[in-house]
Amino acid sequence: MAIRNELTAVAVRLFTEHGFAETTARDIAQAVGVSERTFFRYFTSKDDVILGALDQLGVELASRLAARPANEAPFSALRRSFDLMTEIVAKEPEWSLAMLELTRQVPSLRARQVEKQDKWATQLADVLADRMDTDASVDLRPSLYAATALSALDVAVSHWDATGRTQTLDEILDSAFAMAFNTPATTPRRRSPT
Repeated sequence: MAIRNELTAVAVRLFTEHGFAETTARDIAQAVGVSERTFFRYFTSKDDVILGALDQLGVELASRLAARPANEAPFSALRRSFDLMTEIVAKEPEWSLAMLELTRQVPSLRARQVEKQDKWATQLADVLADRMDTDASVDLRPSLYAATALSALDVAVSHWDATGRTQTLDEILDSAFAMAFNTPATTPRRRSPT
């Protein structure tokens, strides 16, 4: 795991310094002092150096959501689960900003990031459906809440960066979630048998 982490850290640095397209897997491996073959033991491509972390984030978000108190409203449970993002930004600000810039500047990374977030939405919706004791294939709420939360996250992160990070991401996320979820959730009506 230490080599994987080092490869990731060095790759992000090289991508930031030299550009994503200009940096090769060989460059990353050489900077760490390992062979290119070793690089490919950990990653299938240089894209995966950036995007592999997103898979784990999705798993962790869903896990945090599942661990929230059962009686907590979906809005609150989702918002508290997204504390994961603010913790990562606080713990690893340079890495977080580099990831933000890379996924914004490199179209292929942005496209794959959207794919990853679609997967997150499904994971979160499944957890919400369990928490709400409903079926996500019939009830729109779990998928809608998950998609709304992820949109609020995207808008909050973009706003945080665009405004020079003068406010904390935590504060902006609170505002974004409050605005996005200002309409109380209602239970869908069941059709009476005819």
